[in-house]
Amino acid sequence: MATFFLVISQAFAMDSNSVVAINQFNAICVRYLAKPEDIRTWANNNYTSIRDPDVLATVVGRISGGAAWRLPSPTGRKLTLSLRGDGKTCAIWSEAADPEDVEIEFRNMVAGAAREGIIVKTTTDSTLPTRSGLGRLLSMSVMDSHLGSGYLFTFIAGDLFAGAPISLSMQMVRLDAPGK
Repeated sequence: MATFFLVISQAFAMDSNSVVAINQFNAICVRYLAKPEDIRTWANNNYTSIRDPDVLATVVGRISGGAAWRLPSPTGRKLTLSLRGDGKTCAIWSEAADPEDVEIEFRNMVAGAAREGIIVKTTTDSTLPTRSGLGRLLSMSVMDSHLGSGYLFTFIAGDLFAGAPISLSMQMVRLDAPGK
């Protein structure tokens, strides 16, 4: 797949939790481009793994083989890195980042990957119900037009998404070309 880089603009002032959340997503998930073993090794060497089954169920799901790590947060609120058990999904979960600020940066970051041979499409842009009101769901694909493979980037925001006090999550999953 052609190499692409996502750039964070930070053209406007964001709260420190939002800056850290988007920077961690870019530095970990995007940097390693969904190479789960590289992410797992790096995270195990740098952060404390999460063992609480309720937290793991929220950020990893019930698929075996997943893992999660607590990341440093400027305000001490929860910031989590997770890998799903299938190894194809990397995510950052934040309890304190401002969803509106992060959504703007997330959109700009993913859209910025577009160039010749790299196609960026918004696949989902909607609201969704949460226990505390409407949340946001945004999915954008970044595909190599020659190979047919790429990544799906998903932003979810809601105060109580999946029953947990999560302000937002940013997820990245590798999409393989059909037949691979």
